[in-house]
Amino acid sequence: MLWAGVDVFFVISGYLITGILLKSREKPNYFSTFYKRRFLRIFPPYYLFITIVFLFFEKSNFETIFYYFTYLSNFNDAFHYSGTVNSLTPMWSLAIEEQFYLVWPLFIWALGRKGIVWMSIILLLLAPALRFAVAICADNHWPAYFLLPCRADLLAAGSLLAVMQMTVTDAKFLKISAYAAMLAIASAILFVMAAIFLDDFRTGSNSVLFNTLGYSLVMLMAAGLVAYLIPRNNSILGRILKFRLFVYLGTISYVLYLVHKLVLIQMGSLGLSTWLYVLASFTITVLIAMCSWRFLEAPLQRYKSKIAAY
Repeated sequence: MLWAGVDVFFVISGYLITGILLKSREKPNYFSTFYKRRFLRIFPPYYLFITIVFLFFEKSNFETIFYYFTYLSNFNDAFHYSGTVNSLTPMWSLAIEEQFYLVWPLFIWALGRKGIVWMSIILLLLAPALRFAVAICADNHWPAYFLLPCRADLLAAGSLLAVMQMTVTDAKFLKISAYAAMLAIASAILFVMAAIFLDDFRTGSNSVLFNTLGYSLVMLMAAGLVAYLIPRNNSILGRILKFRLFVYLGTISYVLYLVHKLVLIQMGSLGLSTWLYVLASFTITVLIAMCSWRFLEAPLQRYKSKIAAY
């Protein structure tokens, strides 16, 4: 279930972006401010990394560059148009994020808070239905796994959490988050039991049961975890996450995620022992991310703050 880590990320993204957009919906330059800030945070490290990969490491896969430069790599992965570039496999989730950033500000601007609640509910119902269609019509599970409409329930769940937090009192949200945590635990138990006793309860099985229920249970686990942590900054886990080391790793996490697969592949080709391989890969990945933050991202963040103030 390591693949489910990105599902938590999608829920967090839906929560944060929806909150930001709803709070700025009535402000002037609503669209330009959002897109400029997203551009400065995401594009420079991404395009620098993609360029380096195709110039020095993936020359034989140059025909796929279009999908990565246009944030359509998830379509390439879903339908195998040109084959997947191994060192860039994590990019599918960033493609989903960018596609979400493209359309979600429009929905929030047009629909407002109440409308976005209904849109989120529709997406919560639509995503499992689309995954059901994939199980019936497709030869494999990749479209259900890689395409935004099939994973939109995660982003919608985060969006609902943002609206809920803005609508109800802190005390009520705290109580709701406790129920959400219990639902997450129940979902986890059900998921584990199904995985133990049902052979086709796997992502790769492309079964109707997993495509509908399996992904939805993971969504409930991710949403419940996020809901539980939002109002509990002073809990034990919340305090642990506030340690300077974890805060700093979170700060540089974008480039950590960008480069980690490439580093793992390059280190794996050296024939190192397991422990040396893990240590070297982790160290090099962190060093790259630290340099990126120091010399590229942090200066751009300062400019992004000026845009926010404006």
